[in-house]
Formats: sequence, structure tokens, C-alpha cells
Amino acid sequence: MESAARKPGRSSMPLTVAVADGHSRDRWLLATVMEIEGHVVHSASNGSDALACLEQHRPDVAILDVAMPALSGMEVVAAAKGRAWGKHTVFIAVSDRSTLEERRAAKSAGFHFYLTKRPDLAVLRRVFASIKSKQNRVVASPVAPLRHDAAESPAHQAGAAQHRPRR
Repeated sequence: MESAARKPGRSSMPLTVAVADGHSRDRWLLATVMEIEGHVVHSASNGSDALACLEQHRPDVAILDVAMPALSGMEVVAAAKGRAWGKHTVFIAVSDRSTLEERRAAKSAGFHFYLTKRPDLAVLRRVFASIKSKQNRVVASPVAPLRHDAAESPAHQAGAAQHRPRR
């Protein structure tokens, strides 16, 4: 498990973020982006370490590769959601694949968002803005659950909108 202190960044409300990916380059990239954005980041290189990291740090957000060694991201989410602290974590799946079958499996496992690996920074920022806005409203009133399917998520819709031709 790796841990990084919060660095000054763009985020006005830093979140605690766990990043777990079996590929060191992908893990480093996501962790670095999250640090630059001003979040407190903890990382792990496999599913077993990811679950231990989640247990220890109880992050606001967990970005998990769905196909990690030891335990898959799907297994990590299922285990975390079975614990009281895991019910408050927002889970983001990352994968090289983006099949409908895999997105449905991620939704069933309990992921809130599904992104392909090396997500666009603008899309990642929109996902985090959505997470923060829902956290702010939780204090005042109950929040409707986040959409589970990336094709339905506000971040995906916003990302798709950027690829539409302007009129």
C-alpha cells in the first residue's frame, strides 16, 4: 500500500481517494491526477491490498480496476459494501474493456460509475463534481442514489456531449 500526503491543488473540498490497479503505470497516473486535484490519495497494487487500504483509510471515493490480481475490483466492492463504512464510499470502476456485459456486472457489484482506463481529465472532474455535490446535499437531506450505468451517468452524458458537433 502506498500513501501520499495532500498537495495543494484545484479542489476546494479535498476528498480521500483510494486508487487500486494492478498496472503500476495506470495506478500512478490516476493517483497523480487525484493529488494534483488536491485530494488525499492512498493506493494499492492488488485487490487484497485494496481492501486493506479501504478498511484502514475509509475513503470517500475508491477508484478500482475491475481486473486486479488477488481480488478483482468486483470482489473488493462486494466485500466493502458488506461493511458499515463501505456503504458511504463512492466506487468508480476502471477497465480496459467497456462491454455492456462488464458494465452491468459492475453495476450489480455496487460500482457507482464505470470509466475506461486513462479517463479524460474533464470527465473525471465531472464525476468528482457530481460526487461532491451529492455529499454536500447529504447533510441537509437524503440524496437519490447515483446512477450506476456509465451510459446513464451525468459524467458520461457530459463526456458524450463534448464529442457532439456544435451547432
